[in-house]
Amino acid sequence: MRAKIHRLIPWEGFEEVLLTKAKDKILREREKLKNEIRYGHSTAQNDFGATIQLSLSAQEDNLSSDEGSMAALDSFLKEDGHVTGANIYIKIPDTEPAREIHLSLSGEPNEFAVTAACSPGEYHHVRGKIIEFNR
Repeated sequence: MRAKIHRLIPWEGFEEVLLTKAKDKILREREKLKNEIRYGHSTAQNDFGATIQLSLSAQEDNLSSDEGSMAALDSFLKEDGHVTGANIYIKIPDTEPAREIHLSLSGEPNEFAVTAACSPGEYHHVRGKIIEFNR
């Protein structure tokens, strides 16, 4: 794939941007971000290689509302764990009815996917949030 694209766009001057900071910040600072994000399925891994996976029984639920799951995740992250994947819903401000855009932060360390149809303005908002969370 890169070879095909390289003919059109040279790779020199480009570098991968890892989203590791964003993934960690989204879950570690969830209390601060609760008005901006609704939390779904999340995974984390520690330096030993152990993995913890938290899932919801219904898509409309908010994982951060489950204190037991969040306590388990916090404990795991505190002991050299890092978030490897998160399905979250970015809340779009000033929309009536309230609108959320599903964002998947999983797969490759620099990969994200907006999984819902959205306007250019909504995409710009979500992309801006990813950049903000990755600082």
